[in-house]
Amino acid sequence: MTKTPDAAQSETHPTYELDFTQTTKDKKGKKNMENRIPKNDDPSFEVLAQEREKEEPLNRLFVKAAGAEDVSRREANVKHFDLGGNRHQAVIFPTPVHFRESEDAQWQEIDNTLEETVNAQGRAVLKNRANRVRMEFPRQADGGSMASITEDDLTFAWRFERDAQPVRAKVRTGAELKQEQLVKQAQKMAKFVGRTVDSLKNANLSDEIETEQEKRVNIASLCSENRYEGVLPGVSVRYTLSGEAVKEDIILSNASALKNAALRLPKNFDYKAEENGRLRVLDKDTGEERFRFSTPLVYDANGEETLAGVALTDCGGYMRMEYVIDAGFMEKAAYPVTIDPVVQTATTNAAVADAYIWKKNPNTNYGDVYLM
Repeated sequence: MTKTPDAAQSETHPTYELDFTQTTKDKKGKKNMENRIPKNDDPSFEVLAQEREKEEPLNRLFVKAAGAEDVSRREANVKHFDLGGNRHQAVIFPTPVHFRESEDAQWQEIDNTLEETVNAQGRAVLKNRANRVRMEFPRQADGGSMASITEDDLTFAWRFERDAQPVRAKVRTGAELKQEQLVKQAQKMAKFVGRTVDSLKNANLSDEIETEQEKRVNIASLCSENRYEGVLPGVSVRYTLSGEAVKEDIILSNASALKNAALRLPKNFDYKAEENGRLRVLDKDTGEERFRFSTPLVYDANGEETLAGVALTDCGGYMRMEYVIDAGFMEKAAYPVTIDPVVQTATTNAAVADAYIWKKNPNTNYGDVYLM
């Protein structure tokens, strides 16, 4: 989200509100306030038109001015830019873009670029470069954890219940993911008609397509991705890092592959599966929520969607978590089918909270569903 004259208030730009009510009197002479629809000749429309005309140069400034970030004014979810001419812009992101080592430390940019390293146990892993929340994945699936997330030296790691095949991770940087989206956008634009896909992939599409304002918002280093193809029969998995969260996409090539998607969770936490499909990961001693899996959205190759539930089984040395998906959906689905919960810490707060409802369960808020 960007604070602009159209979306939110800029620090140097006033906003205007129109009161679409009128005062009338009832038979007893008392005043009533009634909603009314303003007419085209209403003076308020003239005021609005005049103000919009005044705003046009400012709108162009926000779109075209490169601006310089004022790093001294950083917040977890906010960047501030000096656009020149005593104009400033605050860009509010839905997830954290900065982190700091302590309350007194300076805010640093989150960089979720995955780097190869060897951890303390001698395992070859991929780790995000710079973040308050550390995320780790195997360079090659080896029967250990498939993913882990660490906050304040507390680590939550999970894996598939069945032993994974020794598949190497295919890693993509945030810049590559951004370029892929720009190529898709370019293919729909008249100015790029006749250009080959390869030429678009190799072009500097950011300069050709994005406005300066869009560049301020679209920060490539916030994201990265790694994927394990055919890690289990009929199952591939993709992990997408964004801010302080990781989205786990379990991709099923057929209906029978669902049984292979069960996860093995460690017993050093307690777990609570909620009615809306969210899984809470709790501290064993205090009962405090430390991590969570969001409500899993399930979608097929044609874009048909449903929501999954989760079922927990105590298997002695570990907890099994299975995804419960409507059998009718799985039977009619066009494969592949993707299950995509988001895993994050309990302390990661979004700057912009959305409330989602689903017509099949109108009394439940699915606000933490990643896609709806």
